[in-house]
Amino acid sequence: MQWARYWLCQTAHPVDEIVLDLGFADVSTFSRAFRRRTSRSPSEERRQGATAGAP
Repeated sequence: MQWARYWLCQTAHPVDEIVLDLGFADVSTFSRAFRRRTSRSPSEERRQGATAGAP
């Protein structure tokens, strides 16, 4: 999930592109796994990273 957090916070890549790059079957599966690990959705992580300036 470290790469996912990096890509969400440090790039403008769409979530569906990040999902495919990480080898997940679809956005839904990735989102559930991400939320289990981080307690945040990918979009929440992206917003947090954008305001904090770091993943």
